[in-house]
Amino acid sequence: MRLSPFDSWTWAAFDAQATRHLLRGRYEEACRTAYKSVQANAAHSITCVQLTAALAKLGRLEEAGLPPPVCSSFIQRFATDASLRE
Repeated sequence: MRLSPFDSWTWAAFDAQATRHLLRGRYEEACRTAYKSVQANAAHSITCVQLTAALAKLGRLEEAGLPPPVCSSFIQRFATDASLRE
């Protein structure tokens, strides 16, 4: 499927595809589409989780254990916000 690069909701379509692939056990496809979603919107944490889960299922544990570079700013911001609530 081709999506418009000008659509501000492209990440949501890729996220839905990643979810579908992950649930059907198509982990390589889930990685590809989750990564595209993360590239389009790194602030969507669920896609980062999907990408990590797919990588782990493929046995790519080193990659799965480290946050993808595009997610790291979100994770860092989330950790900081969480520590402020304590």
